[in-house]
Amino acid sequence: MPVVVLTLLSAFTSASAQRPLCNQLPASDRDRARASGLCRDPAPIIDVAPRAPDATLPPTVPSTATSLAVPNVVGTTFDDARTRLKLFTVQRSYRAAAEAGGTVLAQTPMAPATLPAGGPVTLVLSDGSLVRVPRVTNVNINDARQRLQKDVDLKAQPVVVTSELRVGTVIEQQPPEGTLVKRGSVVRLQVSAGQEGPELIDVPNVVGMPFDRAQTRLARFSVERAERPRTERSSAPEGQVLEQSPRAAARAPAGSAVVLTVSSAPRATVEIFEMPNVVGRSYVDAARSLAEFKVSRSESASAEARGRIIAQVPAAGSTLMPGDAVSLQVSAGSGAASSATAAVEAAPTATASNGPPAEKSTGGRSVFRGVLAIGGAILLGLIFGALLMRQLLFRQRAVAAADDAISSMSPAPPRITAVDILLEEQPAPPGEPGPDVQADVQADVQADELPFEPHEEDSDPHEEDSDPQEKELGTSNEQEKHQGS
Repeated sequence: MPVVVLTLLSAFTSASAQRPLCNQLPASDRDRARASGLCRDPAPIIDVAPRAPDATLPPTVPSTATSLAVPNVVGTTFDDARTRLKLFTVQRSYRAAAEAGGTVLAQTPMAPATLPAGGPVTLVLSDGSLVRVPRVTNVNINDARQRLQKDVDLKAQPVVVTSELRVGTVIEQQPPEGTLVKRGSVVRLQVSAGQEGPELIDVPNVVGMPFDRAQTRLARFSVERAERPRTERSSAPEGQVLEQSPRAAARAPAGSAVVLTVSSAPRATVEIFEMPNVVGRSYVDAARSLAEFKVSRSESASAEARGRIIAQVPAAGSTLMPGDAVSLQVSAGSGAASSATAAVEAAPTATASNGPPAEKSTGGRSVFRGVLAIGGAILLGLIFGALLMRQLLFRQRAVAAADDAISSMSPAPPRITAVDILLEEQPAPPGEPGPDVQADVQADVQADELPFEPHEEDSDPHEEDSDPQEKELGTSNEQEKHQGS
């Protein structure tokens, strides 16, 4: 339930920049809402250290500008201070203090100082969240409750102890009179129970112990915890008991309340500002005044002088946190503003120089990016081509290996050339002997050309006459050969 309440409060404050009164929240969520700045009491409860006088740099005053004296408004209300500072841009922040809410605690720059008309003046205001503890000892407990709760919005927490004083009389209070505490804090009261009270036991000393160990030693009592944020002067570790009530060695009834004040983590400080009215001012001057925020700029044609602000978001008077976004619409003159002028005015700290204009540098960056894009495309193309060639080479090698494997498995057929085919299919021309006949004729010619050497056996007349049939057969064979040729 507390988380839901805080979430709704956060959404409400961001939408309307208005925070509810802390008294309207449940008591269990009031301190957390105050610490987070989600409620006001009656002004925003935000612990911020006042800014040093030299923390804000005054804007550069042109030689033709008129300087005005800054009045001293410390101690006045914010309404009076804003009236006296109507010629300046007023920014405000809040700090926890006992002064009435809206009282000016500090200003920057401090008087006497001079600023141009419209220069920034920062005011630190009291949020009215602190009160001084009144004196309630030696009075009846009912009167003490009345003073604490109705007058200064503090809670009374009585602890009954044996005493010689009248029953119901406040013997001691903690914190003591005059201490500055936040509204809603607890004031512990020791109330007399008379001489004949319940059984009393000694309260042990637990100051300086860790809270868990102290709670164990106080097992016969009802332990309540109150936290005190650490400060720069405090060296106590987080969770250490700083104070106890009743004090050590006091006698208290068994089961009565013992309040332990424990050191806690320091509270984070938050600073808020009021959005000034910068319409009509130059962009450079407005950017200096809005140094705590994220400023964005847009240009549009206007009858106003070039560089003058014609609109702002959020509107003047809105509550902003450091780092919030602020949008400014700047006049570009009667025509379109040149990009070089816009680039120069966009940087408040930039000075005039003879260097190249922003337009050329922007074009150079565009060309450089184009060259990088083309080079990247070429590189990707080369990589893709190399991968494709590699894949084709692997495929060609695989096909060659498959052909070799098939050739080794089956014998190769006889190789037939085109000449063989032509010789087989082409017939011999008519009247011309074929190759075989030509070979025989050539052999006969060579035989005829041999020299004839007659032998004695051949000259025998009886041998010739003895076998006339054989001679006749040889003659017929020679005739057949000549006819065939």
